[in-house]
Amino acid sequence: MTTTFTDLGAPVSVAFESIYLDPNNPRIAPEPAPGYGDPEQIFGDDLQADLAEKVYDIYKAADLEGSVIRQGWTPVDPIVVWEHPDQKGAYIVVEGNTRISVLRRVRARREKEKLKLDRMKKGGKYPDEEISEQRNLLGQIDALIASTAKLGVYPVMAASVDELKAALPRLLGVRHILPARHWTPYATNLYIVSLYKTAFKAKHGASAKLALEDDVLDTVTEQLPLKRDEIRKSIQAASAFGHFKRMYEEKVEEAGNTFNDGDQYFFDNILASKHARDQFGFGPKELNISDEGEAALFAWAFAKKRQAGGDDYDSPNENVFQKAEDIRVWQSLARYDKQNGTKFADRLDVSNPEDAIPLWQIRRQKDDHKEKKTPVRTLESLLSALKELKADSLLAQSAILEPMLDEIAQQVSGYLDMMKGASSHTAAAE
Repeated sequence: MTTTFTDLGAPVSVAFESIYLDPNNPRIAPEPAPGYGDPEQIFGDDLQADLAEKVYDIYKAADLEGSVIRQGWTPVDPIVVWEHPDQKGAYIVVEGNTRISVLRRVRARREKEKLKLDRMKKGGKYPDEEISEQRNLLGQIDALIASTAKLGVYPVMAASVDELKAALPRLLGVRHILPARHWTPYATNLYIVSLYKTAFKAKHGASAKLALEDDVLDTVTEQLPLKRDEIRKSIQAASAFGHFKRMYEEKVEEAGNTFNDGDQYFFDNILASKHARDQFGFGPKELNISDEGEAALFAWAFAKKRQAGGDDYDSPNENVFQKAEDIRVWQSLARYDKQNGTKFADRLDVSNPEDAIPLWQIRRQKDDHKEKKTPVRTLESLLSALKELKADSLLAQSAILEPMLDEIAQQVSGYLDMMKGASSHTAAAE
Protein backbone atom coordinates (compact mmCIF):
# COMPACT_ATOMS: atom_id res chain seq x y z
CA MET A 1 0.00 0.00 0.00
CA THR A 2 1.39 3.40 -0.95
CA THR A 3 1.22 5.97 1.83
CA THR A 4 0.50 9.59 0.96
CA PHE A 5 -0.15 12.68 3.00
CA THR A 6 -1.92 14.54 0.20
CA ASP A 7 -5.14 13.42 1.89
CA LEU A 8 -4.58 16.15 4.51
CA GLY A 9 -4.86 19.86 3.91
CA ALA A 10 -3.02 22.67 5.66
CA PRO A 11 -4.07 23.23 9.30
CA VAL A 12 -7.02 25.55 9.90
CA SER A 13 -8.52 27.12 13.01
CA VAL A 14 -12.03 25.87 13.87
CA ALA A 15 -14.40 26.88 16.67
CA PHE A 16 -14.69 24.11 19.26
CA GLU A 17 -18.50 24.07 19.01
CA SER A 18 -18.19 23.12 15.33
CA ILE A 19 -16.27 19.90 16.04
CA TYR A 20 -18.21 16.64 16.44
CA LEU A 21 -17.29 13.11 17.47
CA ASP A 22 -17.30 10.40 14.82
CA PRO A 23 -20.25 7.99 15.26
CA ASN A 24 -18.63 5.59 12.80
CA ASN A 25 -15.49 5.04 14.87
CA PRO A 26 -15.61 1.24 15.41
CA ARG A 27 -14.81 1.50 19.12
CA ILE A 28 -17.73 3.81 19.96
CA ALA A 29 -20.18 3.47 17.06
CA PRO A 30 -23.80 2.49 17.75
CA GLU A 31 -25.14 -0.63 16.05
CA PRO A 32 -25.71 -0.10 13.21
CA ALA A 33 -23.33 2.79 12.59
CA PRO A 34 -25.06 5.74 10.86
CA GLY A 35 -22.49 6.22 8.11
CA TYR A 36 -21.44 9.66 6.90
CA GLY A 37 -24.24 10.45 4.47
CA ASP A 38 -26.93 11.98 6.70
CA PRO A 39 -25.83 15.03 8.77
CA GLU A 40 -28.89 14.80 11.03
CA GLN A 41 -27.86 11.33 12.20
CA ILE A 42 -24.27 12.41 12.79
CA PHE A 43 -24.64 15.74 14.58
CA GLY A 44 -27.60 15.04 16.90
CA ASP A 45 -27.09 16.18 20.51
CA ASP A 46 -28.19 12.89 22.09
CA LEU A 47 -25.92 10.80 19.88
CA GLN A 48 -22.96 13.08 20.47
CA ALA A 49 -23.49 12.92 24.26
CA ASP A 50 -23.63 9.12 24.11
CA LEU A 51 -20.43 9.00 22.09
CA ALA A 52 -18.58 11.11 24.64
CA GLU A 53 -19.69 8.76 27.43
CA LYS A 54 -18.49 5.74 25.46
CA VAL A 55 -15.12 7.38 24.87
CA TYR A 56 -14.69 7.96 28.60
CA ASP A 57 -15.65 4.39 29.39
CA ILE A 58 -13.53 2.70 26.73
CA TYR A 59 -10.43 4.89 26.82
CA LYS A 60 -10.44 5.64 30.56
CA ALA A 61 -10.26 9.33 29.79
CA ALA A 62 -10.74 10.62 33.36
CA ASP A 63 -6.97 10.63 33.98
CA LEU A 64 -6.39 12.58 30.77
CA GLU A 65 -9.04 15.09 31.84
CA GLY A 66 -7.25 15.76 35.12
CA SER A 67 -3.92 16.15 33.37
CA VAL A 68 -5.29 18.56 30.76
CA ILE A 69 -6.95 20.71 33.44
CA ARG A 70 -3.75 20.90 35.50
CA GLN A 71 -1.25 21.35 32.69
CA GLY A 72 -3.34 23.12 30.06
CA TRP A 73 -3.90 22.30 26.41
CA THR A 74 -0.78 21.10 24.60
CA PRO A 75 -1.60 20.13 20.99
CA VAL A 76 1.27 17.71 20.46
CA ASP A 77 -0.63 15.29 18.19
CA PRO A 78 -2.75 16.65 15.35
CA ILE A 79 -6.53 16.54 15.40
CA VAL A 80 -7.77 15.40 12.00
CA VAL A 81 -11.29 16.35 10.87
CA TRP A 82 -13.57 16.17 7.87
CA GLU A 83 -15.94 19.00 6.96
CA HIS A 84 -19.28 17.54 5.94
CA PRO A 85 -20.15 18.67 2.39
CA ASP A 86 -23.88 18.87 3.22
CA GLN A 87 -23.38 20.91 6.41
CA LYS A 88 -20.61 23.39 5.88
CA GLY A 89 -18.86 24.49 9.05
CA ALA A 90 -19.51 21.17 10.82
CA TYR A 91 -16.42 19.00 11.28
CA ILE A 92 -16.29 15.29 12.16
CA VAL A 93 -13.27 14.10 14.14
CA VAL A 94 -11.30 11.48 12.23
CA GLU A 95 -8.39 11.42 14.66
CA GLY A 96 -8.61 12.82 18.20
CA ASN A 97 -12.01 11.70 19.53
CA THR A 98 -10.66 11.17 23.05
CA ARG A 99 -9.19 14.67 23.31
CA ILE A 100 -12.34 16.30 21.96
CA SER A 101 -14.43 14.28 24.43
CA VAL A 102 -12.26 15.51 27.29
CA LEU A 103 -12.63 19.13 26.24
CA ARG A 104 -16.39 18.66 25.91
CA ARG A 105 -16.60 17.08 29.37
CA VAL A 106 -14.59 19.94 30.89
CA ARG A 107 -17.07 22.44 29.50
CA ALA A 108 -19.97 20.51 31.00
CA ARG A 109 -18.10 20.27 34.30
CA ARG A 110 -17.49 24.00 34.58
CA GLU A 111 -20.97 24.89 35.83
CA LYS A 112 -20.88 22.15 38.49
CA GLU A 113 -17.56 23.36 39.83
CA LYS A 114 -18.84 26.97 39.88
CA LEU A 115 -21.91 25.95 41.90
CA LYS A 116 -19.69 23.98 44.27
CA LEU A 117 -17.47 27.02 44.86
CA ASP A 118 -20.53 29.19 45.56
CA ARG A 119 -21.79 26.67 48.15
CA MET A 120 -18.41 26.46 49.82
CA LYS A 121 -18.15 30.25 50.15
CA LYS A 122 -21.67 30.63 51.56
CA GLY A 123 -21.71 27.73 53.97
CA GLY A 124 -18.98 28.93 56.29
CA LYS A 125 -18.01 25.32 56.94
CA TYR A 126 -15.01 25.02 54.68
CA PRO A 127 -11.48 26.13 55.56
CA ASP A 128 -9.94 28.85 53.44
CA GLU A 129 -7.45 26.35 51.98
CA GLU A 130 -10.19 24.19 50.48
CA ILE A 131 -12.05 27.20 49.10
CA SER A 132 -8.81 28.40 47.56
CA GLU A 133 -8.21 24.99 45.95
CA GLN A 134 -11.71 25.00 44.46
CA ARG A 135 -11.23 28.55 43.17
CA ASN A 136 -7.93 27.51 41.57
CA LEU A 137 -9.61 24.50 39.93
CA LEU A 138 -12.32 26.71 38.47
CA GLY A 139 -9.66 29.09 37.21
CA GLN A 140 -7.80 26.26 35.50
CA ILE A 141 -11.02 25.11 33.84
CA ASP A 142 -11.80 28.63 32.64
CA ALA A 143 -8.29 29.00 31.26
CA LEU A 144 -8.57 25.67 29.45
CA ILE A 145 -11.92 26.58 27.92
CA ALA A 146 -10.58 29.92 26.77
CA SER A 147 -7.43 28.42 25.25
CA THR A 148 -9.47 25.85 23.29
CA ALA A 149 -12.26 28.11 22.06
CA LYS A 150 -10.66 27.53 18.67
CA LEU A 151 -8.52 24.55 17.77
CA GLY A 152 -5.97 24.03 15.05
CA VAL A 153 -7.03 20.99 13.04
CA TYR A 154 -5.97 19.21 9.87
CA PRO A 155 -8.81 18.73 7.36
CA VAL A 156 -9.15 15.60 5.27
CA MET A 157 -9.21 16.59 1.61
CA ALA A 158 -12.32 14.64 0.64
CA ALA A 159 -15.20 16.29 -1.23
CA SER A 160 -17.62 13.38 -0.76
CA VAL A 161 -18.37 10.43 1.49
CA ASP A 162 -16.82 8.06 -1.05
CA GLU A 163 -13.60 10.07 -1.13
CA LEU A 164 -13.51 10.08 2.68
CA LYS A 165 -13.92 6.30 2.82
CA ALA A 166 -11.05 5.94 0.36
CA ALA A 167 -8.79 8.23 2.40
CA LEU A 168 -9.49 6.88 5.90
CA PRO A 169 -7.65 3.54 5.54
CA ARG A 170 -4.54 5.37 4.38
CA LEU A 171 -4.67 7.93 7.19
CA LEU A 172 -5.56 5.57 10.03
CA GLY A 173 -3.36 2.77 8.74
CA VAL A 174 -0.36 5.08 8.84
CA ARG A 175 -1.10 6.28 12.36
CA HIS A 176 -2.41 3.21 14.12
CA ILE A 177 -1.82 -0.12 12.42
CA LEU A 178 1.92 -0.03 11.73
CA PRO A 179 2.75 3.29 13.41
CA ALA A 180 4.68 4.99 16.12
CA ARG A 181 1.52 4.88 18.25
CA HIS A 182 -0.60 1.74 18.12
CA TRP A 183 -4.26 1.25 18.69
CA THR A 184 -4.98 -1.68 20.97
CA PRO A 185 -5.26 -5.00 19.08
CA TYR A 186 -9.03 -5.03 19.55
CA ALA A 187 -9.44 -1.45 18.29
CA THR A 188 -7.28 -2.27 15.26
CA ASN A 189 -9.28 -5.39 14.51
CA LEU A 190 -12.60 -3.58 14.80
CA TYR A 191 -11.40 -1.05 12.27
CA ILE A 192 -10.27 -3.81 9.91
CA VAL A 193 -13.69 -5.47 10.30
CA SER A 194 -15.38 -2.20 9.38
CA LEU A 195 -13.32 -1.98 6.18
CA TYR A 196 -14.12 -5.57 5.31
CA LYS A 197 -17.84 -5.07 5.88
CA THR A 198 -17.80 -2.02 3.60
CA ALA A 199 -16.04 -3.95 0.83
CA PHE A 200 -18.28 -6.99 1.30
CA LYS A 201 -21.49 -4.94 1.11
CA ALA A 202 -20.20 -3.12 -1.95
CA LYS A 203 -19.89 -6.51 -3.66
CA HIS A 204 -22.99 -8.32 -2.35
CA GLY A 205 -25.37 -5.63 -1.10
CA ALA A 206 -26.28 -4.44 2.39
CA SER A 207 -28.50 -7.43 3.23
CA ALA A 208 -25.99 -10.17 2.38
CA LYS A 209 -24.75 -12.35 5.24
CA LEU A 210 -21.12 -11.59 6.04
CA ALA A 211 -18.63 -14.26 4.99
CA LEU A 212 -14.89 -14.47 4.42
CA GLU A 213 -13.99 -14.29 0.74
CA ASP A 214 -10.51 -14.07 -0.73
CA ASP A 215 -11.26 -11.34 -3.26
CA VAL A 216 -12.85 -9.13 -0.61
CA LEU A 217 -9.85 -9.75 1.64
CA ASP A 218 -7.65 -8.67 -1.26
CA THR A 219 -9.59 -5.42 -1.50
CA VAL A 220 -8.87 -4.66 2.17
CA THR A 221 -5.24 -5.76 1.78
CA GLU A 222 -4.78 -3.03 -0.82
CA GLN A 223 -5.88 -0.48 1.78
CA LEU A 224 -3.72 -1.56 4.72
CA PRO A 225 -0.03 -2.31 5.38
CA LEU A 226 -0.84 -5.91 6.35
CA LYS A 227 -0.77 -9.30 4.64
CA ARG A 228 -4.02 -11.00 3.65
CA ASP A 229 -3.64 -13.76 6.24
CA GLU A 230 -3.07 -11.20 9.00
CA ILE A 231 -6.20 -9.34 7.94
CA ARG A 232 -8.22 -12.56 7.84
CA LYS A 233 -7.15 -13.53 11.36
CA SER A 234 -7.88 -10.01 12.64
CA ILE A 235 -11.41 -10.21 11.24
CA GLN A 236 -11.92 -13.71 12.65
CA ALA A 237 -10.69 -12.78 16.14
CA ALA A 238 -12.77 -9.61 16.44
CA SER A 239 -15.87 -11.24 14.97
CA ALA A 240 -15.64 -14.33 17.19
CA PHE A 241 -14.96 -12.27 20.31
CA GLY A 242 -17.89 -9.97 19.54
CA HIS A 243 -20.25 -12.91 19.06
CA PHE A 244 -19.01 -14.60 22.22
CA LYS A 245 -19.58 -11.41 24.22
CA ARG A 246 -23.13 -11.07 22.93
CA MET A 247 -23.95 -14.68 23.78
CA TYR A 248 -22.28 -14.90 27.19
CA GLU A 249 -22.06 -11.38 28.65
CA GLU A 250 -24.92 -12.00 31.07
CA LYS A 251 -23.50 -15.32 32.28
CA VAL A 252 -20.03 -13.80 32.67
CA GLU A 253 -21.46 -11.03 34.86
CA GLU A 254 -23.41 -13.58 36.91
CA ALA A 255 -20.09 -15.31 37.57
CA GLY A 256 -18.71 -12.05 38.99
CA ASN A 257 -16.57 -11.22 35.96
CA THR A 258 -16.59 -8.60 33.21
CA PHE A 259 -15.22 -8.67 29.70
CA ASN A 260 -12.32 -6.46 28.72
CA ASP A 261 -10.71 -5.80 25.35
CA GLY A 262 -7.78 -8.05 26.25
CA ASP A 263 -10.10 -11.07 26.25
CA GLN A 264 -9.90 -11.03 22.46
CA TYR A 265 -6.48 -12.59 23.04
CA PHE A 266 -8.21 -15.92 23.73
CA PHE A 267 -9.37 -15.94 20.12
CA ASP A 268 -5.99 -14.76 18.81
CA ASN A 269 -4.38 -17.71 20.55
CA ILE A 270 -7.00 -20.17 19.33
CA LEU A 271 -6.24 -19.06 15.78
CA ALA A 272 -2.50 -19.46 16.43
CA SER A 273 -2.83 -23.02 17.84
CA LYS A 274 -3.84 -25.92 15.58
CA HIS A 275 -5.08 -28.13 18.42
CA ALA A 276 -7.29 -25.33 19.76
CA ARG A 277 -8.55 -24.44 16.26
CA ASP A 278 -9.61 -28.04 15.73
CA GLN A 279 -11.22 -28.34 19.15
CA PHE A 280 -13.13 -25.06 18.92
CA GLY A 281 -14.14 -25.51 15.27
CA PHE A 282 -12.39 -22.33 14.13
CA GLY A 283 -11.44 -22.99 10.51
CA PRO A 284 -9.98 -20.40 8.09
CA LYS A 285 -13.43 -19.44 6.76
CA GLU A 286 -15.22 -19.27 10.12
CA LEU A 287 -16.22 -15.98 11.74
CA ASN A 288 -17.13 -17.63 15.07
CA ILE A 289 -16.04 -20.64 17.04
CA SER A 290 -18.62 -23.42 17.28
CA ASP A 291 -21.55 -23.21 19.72
CA GLU A 292 -20.01 -26.13 21.59
CA GLY A 293 -16.69 -24.31 21.60
CA GLU A 294 -18.25 -21.14 23.03
CA ALA A 295 -19.85 -23.15 25.84
CA ALA A 296 -16.49 -24.76 26.63
CA LEU A 297 -14.59 -21.46 26.54
CA PHE A 298 -17.07 -19.93 28.96
CA ALA A 299 -16.82 -22.94 31.28
CA TRP A 300 -13.02 -22.98 31.16
CA ALA A 301 -12.14 -19.26 31.30
CA PHE A 302 -15.09 -17.24 32.63
CA ALA A 303 -17.41 -19.44 34.71
CA LYS A 304 -15.51 -18.85 37.96
CA LYS A 305 -14.30 -15.62 39.51
CA ARG A 306 -11.21 -14.41 37.68
CA GLN A 307 -8.44 -13.21 39.96
CA ALA A 308 -4.69 -13.20 39.75
CA GLY A 309 -3.43 -16.47 41.20
CA GLY A 310 -0.34 -18.60 41.34
CA ASP A 311 0.17 -22.12 40.05
CA ASP A 312 -0.96 -23.99 43.12
CA TYR A 313 -4.05 -25.66 44.49
CA ASP A 314 -4.86 -22.65 46.65
CA SER A 315 -4.96 -20.27 43.70
CA PRO A 316 -7.96 -17.87 43.86
CA ASN A 317 -8.44 -18.30 40.09
CA GLU A 318 -10.00 -21.73 39.74
CA ASN A 319 -10.75 -21.53 36.02
CA VAL A 320 -9.27 -24.14 33.70
CA PHE A 321 -7.65 -21.33 31.71
CA GLN A 322 -6.29 -18.69 34.07
CA LYS A 323 -5.15 -16.50 31.19
CA ALA A 324 -5.37 -16.41 27.42
CA GLU A 325 -1.78 -17.65 27.04
CA ASP A 326 -2.93 -20.99 28.46
CA ILE A 327 -4.27 -21.77 24.98
CA ARG A 328 -0.64 -21.92 23.83
CA VAL A 329 0.23 -24.19 26.77
CA TRP A 330 -2.58 -26.50 25.62
CA GLN A 331 -0.97 -26.56 22.17
CA SER A 332 2.41 -27.47 23.70
CA LEU A 333 0.74 -30.40 25.50
CA ALA A 334 -0.66 -31.60 22.17
CA ARG A 335 2.84 -31.51 20.66
CA TYR A 336 4.23 -33.47 23.62
CA ASP A 337 1.47 -36.05 23.22
CA LYS A 338 2.29 -36.52 19.55
CA GLN A 339 5.97 -37.04 20.33
CA ASN A 340 5.48 -39.37 23.31
CA GLY A 341 2.20 -41.19 22.72
CA THR A 342 0.53 -39.58 25.75
CA LYS A 343 -2.91 -37.95 26.02
CA PHE A 344 -2.46 -34.93 28.29
CA ALA A 345 -4.06 -32.44 25.88
CA ASP A 346 -7.08 -34.73 25.49
CA ARG A 347 -7.95 -34.18 29.14
CA LEU A 348 -9.57 -30.95 27.95
CA ASP A 349 -12.46 -32.04 25.75
CA VAL A 350 -14.72 -29.38 24.25
CA SER A 351 -17.57 -31.89 24.12
CA ASN A 352 -17.28 -32.50 27.88
CA PRO A 353 -16.13 -29.19 29.38
CA GLU A 354 -17.44 -30.02 32.86
CA ASP A 355 -14.87 -32.83 33.24
CA ALA A 356 -11.88 -30.52 32.81
CA ILE A 357 -9.35 -29.71 35.52
CA PRO A 358 -7.17 -26.56 35.64
CA LEU A 359 -4.61 -26.59 32.86
CA TRP A 360 -1.72 -25.89 35.18
CA GLN A 361 -2.45 -29.20 36.94
CA ILE A 362 -2.34 -31.05 33.62
CA ARG A 363 0.90 -29.31 32.74
CA ARG A 364 2.40 -30.38 36.09
CA GLN A 365 1.40 -34.00 35.37
CA LYS A 366 3.09 -33.75 31.98
CA ASP A 367 6.24 -32.34 33.59
CA ASP A 368 6.25 -35.23 36.10
CA HIS A 369 5.91 -37.69 33.22
CA LYS A 370 8.73 -36.02 31.33
CA GLU A 371 11.02 -36.13 34.36
CA LYS A 372 10.28 -39.80 35.04
CA LYS A 373 10.86 -40.68 31.42
CA THR A 374 14.32 -39.11 31.27
CA PRO A 375 16.27 -42.22 32.58
CA VAL A 376 14.41 -44.43 30.10
CA ARG A 377 15.35 -42.16 27.21
CA THR A 378 18.98 -42.08 28.36
CA LEU A 379 19.30 -45.83 28.57
CA GLU A 380 17.45 -46.36 25.29
CA SER A 381 19.88 -44.00 23.58
CA LEU A 382 22.89 -45.72 25.20
CA LEU A 383 21.68 -49.20 24.27
CA SER A 384 21.00 -48.13 20.71
CA ALA A 385 24.47 -46.59 20.43
CA LEU A 386 26.15 -49.73 21.84
CA LYS A 387 24.32 -51.92 19.32
CA GLU A 388 25.61 -49.82 16.47
CA LEU A 389 29.28 -50.28 17.44
CA LYS A 390 31.22 -52.44 14.96
CA ALA A 391 33.63 -55.20 16.06
CA ASP A 392 36.52 -53.91 13.95
CA SER A 393 36.13 -50.41 15.47
CA LEU A 394 36.12 -51.88 18.99
CA LEU A 395 39.27 -53.91 18.33
CA ALA A 396 41.05 -51.02 16.66
CA GLN A 397 40.42 -48.74 19.66
CA SER A 398 40.46 -51.36 22.39
CA ALA A 399 43.10 -49.58 24.44
CA ILE A 400 40.80 -46.59 24.82
CA LEU A 401 37.44 -48.34 24.84
CA GLU A 402 38.15 -51.23 27.21
CA PRO A 403 38.51 -49.06 30.36
CA MET A 404 35.44 -47.09 29.33
CA LEU A 405 33.39 -50.26 28.92
CA ASP A 406 34.66 -51.54 32.28
CA GLU A 407 33.46 -48.32 33.90
CA ILE A 408 30.09 -48.62 32.17
CA ALA A 409 29.79 -52.22 33.35
CA GLN A 410 30.60 -51.23 36.93
CA GLN A 411 28.06 -48.40 36.82
CA VAL A 412 25.38 -50.69 35.42
CA SER A 413 26.19 -53.37 38.04
CA GLY A 414 25.85 -50.79 40.80
CA TYR A 415 22.43 -49.63 39.50
CA LEU A 416 21.23 -53.25 39.24
CA ASP A 417 22.36 -54.04 42.80
CA MET A 418 20.56 -50.91 44.07
CA MET A 419 17.34 -51.77 42.24
CA LYS A 420 17.44 -55.45 43.36
CA GLY A 421 18.05 -54.36 46.92
CA ALA A 422 15.12 -51.96 46.82
CA SER A 423 12.89 -54.71 45.41
CA SER A 424 13.93 -57.18 48.14
CA HIS A 425 13.25 -54.57 50.83
CA THR A 426 9.79 -53.89 49.39
CA ALA A 427 8.98 -57.63 49.22
CA ALA A 428 10.09 -58.18 52.82
CA ALA A 429 7.96 -55.28 54.01
CA GLU A 430 4.90 -56.79 52.34
